[in-house]
Amino acid sequence: MDEQQNPYLIRIIKHMCDVINVDYSAVDVKEDGWYEKHTWTIEQEDNFLMWLSSELYNNEAMREELLTDPERSIENCFTAAVHFVGNFGWETEDDIIDQIDEIEETK
Repeated sequence: MDEQQNPYLIRIIKHMCDVINVDYSAVDVKEDGWYEKHTWTIEQEDNFLMWLSSELYNNEAMREELLTDPERSIENCFTAAVHFVGNFGWETEDDIIDQIDEIEETK
């Protein structure tokens, strides 16, 4: 991810770091899998989703820059936030998928 070119991505990633109390300067977003190096709780992830949805909804320039469909609707902005977190969000603690994987590994 080349976030150095995009101030909106920098803002988003800095907020991701703030949510989990990680220093942004310690995160190397040029490294593959940088988002797999930290975790957040489901509650932190949910709060981040709401924050990012709101940021996108209220910032036309951010929507224009980051979204394929920059329509100002709550559904569109929330969907975009979910996609971002699905691709670049921190690993989620107590993720049900991780729990299923662990059970499968012990069989």
